[in-house]
Amino acid sequence: MKIAIVAVLGVYATIGCEKEKSIAPVPEVKIEDATIAKLTKFLSISLYTPIDQVVYYAKEKEFVIYGKNHLSLESVQETYNKANEYKLNYEN
Repeated sequence: MKIAIVAVLGVYATIGCEKEKSIAPVPEVKIEDATIAKLTKFLSISLYTPIDQVVYYAKEKEFVIYGKNHLSLESVQETYNKANEYKLNYEN
């Protein structure tokens, strides 16, 4: 019985001492300037806002309208992807 306990403890000791596997960092996706320009135009037209009042801050990954309203890049992209009528009227 003692031999079985020592064997089990030995197995757990060797498993517990294995090196942790490192996880590779996920590379940050860079947004092209053309995409930002397209989304800026989309916000300007859909919100009836002058294009110079729609500013994109890359560090925060957000658009700011009139210096007050903050919209995340992700939410603007989701809205743009669903905006079929906008694409039909203002693109192509």
